[in-house]
Amino acid sequence: MTSVEFFKNGFFGYSDKTDFHMWSIWHILPILIMILVIYLIHKYRKQIKNYKYETSIRYILAAIMMIVEMSYFWRLLYVGSQGTNNT
Repeated sequence: MTSVEFFKNGFFGYSDKTDFHMWSIWHILPILIMILVIYLIHKYRKQIKNYKYETSIRYILAAIMMIVEMSYFWRLLYVGSQGTNNT
């Protein structure tokens, strides 16, 4: 596959693969995890605020969020690079 085909079919194109199913466990699980994390941060916000390493916690959470977002983008690149004829 040439780089032109990759960008036409994979990066900017749509794949014929249907690996994502709406309301499957792989759709609901990340939402539940996100709700749990938000709840825990809200519940323990005073303890986190008074913790002497609060700044480190903020940087760690920011780094985790950036890695999660980048990993989603990397997955899209990888899945898109597989082509549209794979079944």
